[in-house]
Order: sequence, then structure tokens, then C-alpha cells
Amino acid sequence: METFITYKVVNPELFKSVDEVDLDLKSCGGTHYFNYRDAYFKGDVSIEVSGDRKTITGQHGANDYVEDFGFKIVKLNKDTYTNK
Repeated sequence: METFITYKVVNPELFKSVDEVDLDLKSCGGTHYFNYRDAYFKGDVSIEVSGDRKTITGQHGANDYVEDFGFKIVKLNKDTYTNK
């Protein structure tokens, strides 16, 4: 099953300030003990706000950007994803 990593807007009011989001991430693990909720992403997240671009490199949780920018990182299955 082929998957891809993207973002999902969960707070449109906060996300209005974001001009662009670029993700260069790899999905990393998670443990059966925590039902894989402890999985994380590794790589670069670039966020542009008002023309100012910032790149954060390292480990990222799915909800790391919800409070500040209004989006979360998600991993989706290419076979079932539809952009409607």
C-alpha cells in the first residue's frame, strides 16, 4: 500500500496567515503498545508566513503545528485518497 505525507487544515482561521507549506518528510515508526499514536515524522517542514520562510529540520509530531499555524501532518493511502 503506497502512502504519502501531506498536511490537513484543522483551524482555517489560524491557517489564513500561512502562504505556503512544503513538507519533505519520512514517516517513522510507532509502537504497538501505544496503538502507533507515538509515530513521528522526520525531515523538513517549511512554512511561509507573510513572505518570511522558515524551515524546521528534525523530528515532527502530527500535531506540532496545530496551535501556531492551524494544520496537522497526516499520512494518507494513495489508493483511497481523493481530493474533493
